[in-house]
Order: sequence, then C-alpha cells, then structure tokens
Amino acid sequence: MALPNISNFDSLLADGKFAFENVALAIETALGSPLPEVEISFRDLHITARLPLAKPGSKGPQVPTIWTHIQQKLMKCFSNPETTEKEILHGITGVFKPSRITLLLARLPRIVAYTNQKDEHEPHLSVQETFEFAHACCGGADLDPWVAKALKNTSEEQSDHALKIIRAQHKHAADLRVHLLGLSRCKDTMVGNAMSGVSGGERKRVTTGEMTFGRKRAMLLDKISTGLDAATTYDIVNSLKSLTRYFKANIVVSLQQPPPEVFNLFDDVLIMNSGRIMYHGPRDQVQEYFQNMGF
Repeated sequence: MALPNISNFDSLLADGKFAFENVALAIETALGSPLPEVEISFRDLHITARLPLAKPGSKGPQVPTIWTHIQQKLMKCFSNPETTEKEILHGITGVFKPSRITLLLARLPRIVAYTNQKDEHEPHLSVQETFEFAHACCGGADLDPWVAKALKNTSEEQSDHALKIIRAQHKHAADLRVHLLGLSRCKDTMVGNAMSGVSGGERKRVTTGEMTFGRKRAMLLDKISTGLDAATTYDIVNSLKSLTRYFKANIVVSLQQPPPEVFNLFDDVLIMNSGRIMYHGPRDQVQEYFQNMGF
C-alpha cells in the first residue's frame, strides 16, 4: 500500500474532500483487525410522554410583566394542571447495522432529539473556537497511550504511518470539520445568536460538526437539513456516508422531504407514521415494497 504524505493539513485532503479510505485502511492494517463496530437494536420499544392539556378559552403567551409573572406563580400554587398521556412509539422493533447510513422519515415531536435540532452554542465563540472547544472536551489534548500500543500488528513502517495519520487527524480535527462542512469562509466569525453571528444554515452546520468529535461509533442526527440548501445537505450527508463506510460507524439521520440526490445517498430507510414502522429496509427496495402493497 502506498503511503501518502500526511505532513500537514492540506495533504490530509489531497485525495479529495471525502477520502477516508486510505486512513481507515492504514489503521486496520496496523491494528491487524477490522475497526470495531456497533449495532443498534430495539425490540417492542414503547415511548410515552405526559403533555399538558390546553384549557378551553385559555389565551396564548402573555406579555411578560411583573403582574403576569405573579399571576402564573399563583396559578401553579392553587391549580393542578391537567395532563394527558401521549404515546410516541408503539412497540416498534428493528435494527441499525454498522457500516450503513439510515434515513429516518417520520413526523417527530419536538420532545424527540438526536443530534439536537436546536442550535445551542456559546454565541461569543467563533466557529473555529467552537470546534476547538468541542475537540478539547472530547479528549483533544493528546492521544491515549493505548492507541500507539494497539497499532503493532504489522510492519514498523506501516505502524508508524498509521500513527502519524491518527495524530495528524487528531491535531487538525477542528480544521477538518470546518473544511468538510463548508465553513472556511466564516470560521473566524462569532457563532452568535438570533441577533448576530453566522447565518442560520451555517449555525446548523456548526451543530452537526460539534457532535462528530470524539470516538463515537454511533451517531443519531435530527433534521440536520433545517435552513440548508440541497447542495450543502448533499455535502454533509455524503461526508457522513464516507465516515460510515470506512470507519464502520452506525449513523441514523432524520430528514424531512429530502431531495432525490440526497435520498439516494442512504443505504437503508426507516419510514414511520403515528409512532409505527411502515417500512425499514434497503433504500433501493422502498418503491417495489409499496407497489407490492398496492400503493
């Protein structure tokens, strides 16, 4: 196997934006075994939540004043809010296989979150600083000592090369995410909030990038296309698919009405309706399945 140059950040990307194959192959060769995998399975899964009932004639949100604040506190003290039980999932069973990326198509309530649909960040940090902070929180200071010890199942040259690749990726982890998510133009801009900072679409990409730090074998992402155009969504999902393929990750992504080019990137599709599974299987068999059902 040819040993590519990985001396700096630019050389890591020399084989293309989504070239993880050489990195994964070098690591597996040095390990002497395939990368570890995680399978996610669930059986007869029920999820319920208690939700408050709106009272007849009740008004919407009131203007916050001292009087309305006191009124709300008094109402909580002297009245018991009525609630109802809402079943979110109705005894579903399934499995998410490693090395495959799954598209989840369903109407999900706001109480369900994977990689959070809400973009919650420290507004005074730049995009680059946000990623660097996330990397530091996930053990970004240095590689664990066991990593070097594990890469001893091949020649010394290949072991050293695999270790250099891992260290280069570790060192440039924040820069790689900035590049892969198309955030280079705004990397020094504050993330901000509703009043200032990067755009809503860029903030959504920051949210997605934050959750990719650390040695996670499984990732669950909720509506990552919110505020993004089709081209950006395609780039993000394509990058996630490469991560799935070469690093044996298990990724489930919830999207609403993905365009055909994005839909075709997925291996499997899980379609849900009213908390029940309508279809869970290969993406290229969805149409045939529903045609056989008479649709």
